[in-house]
Amino acid sequence: MAVDCNSFITTHSGKRKIKVKSRRQFLKCRVEQIVGRERRERVSQLAWYGEGCFDSRRRVNSDVRHLSLTMNDNIPVAVAYRLNGANFRASAEVLASTLELDGDGRPTKLTAIPLYFLASYAAELYLKAALLKRGFDEPTLRKRFGHDLDSLLVALQQAGVSVTDETVATVKGMSDQHNKHALRYTVLVDDGKKTYWPPLSLVFSMLDELLLLTRISTQGV
Repeated sequence: MAVDCNSFITTHSGKRKIKVKSRRQFLKCRVEQIVGRERRERVSQLAWYGEGCFDSRRRVNSDVRHLSLTMNDNIPVAVAYRLNGANFRASAEVLASTLELDGDGRPTKLTAIPLYFLASYAAELYLKAALLKRGFDEPTLRKRFGHDLDSLLVALQQAGVSVTDETVATVKGMSDQHNKHALRYTVLVDDGKKTYWPPLSLVFSMLDELLLLTRISTQGV
């Protein structure tokens, strides 16, 4: 019997929150929903296009630690990228709640460096998940794009996907330091390069938009 994921959510003062002790069950429930929905969509596409060589009994393990990655089927790979991106984003949100911000909404201390690191990796995973939904395969993403956020975004736009100017600017700003792993190693080295340090509102709105682009695609838009 299907489990209602909302059963793990409580409402307090008009705000919906996941019960702390139920977070793992909630995430597992959402994994099952996402994998099941996207697998059904894939089966529907195969039936529509006459690609009848598939096993309708095949299942994808709903535990993200053991998610099956079948390279000739991009759907489970995209789901894995999307879910891991959500994990990075969730951790970034936890860090954001502990930081002091200036009048522009930028963190005032260097303890925000891990937040930008997590956010840039969430962006990479969301962009790759979106491209996997649009005909790209995992080896191509790895060899052609690596960690280049800007190139991933351009490829997505060339696939016909519209992206807001604010998200484009935020992704481009994060791209170089992410691609060169500056936030992991050289961010505190005075090498003449300025660290991109946007307001957190821009960071999270960018991630919100990229997450929406990971939804089911017809491999065109």
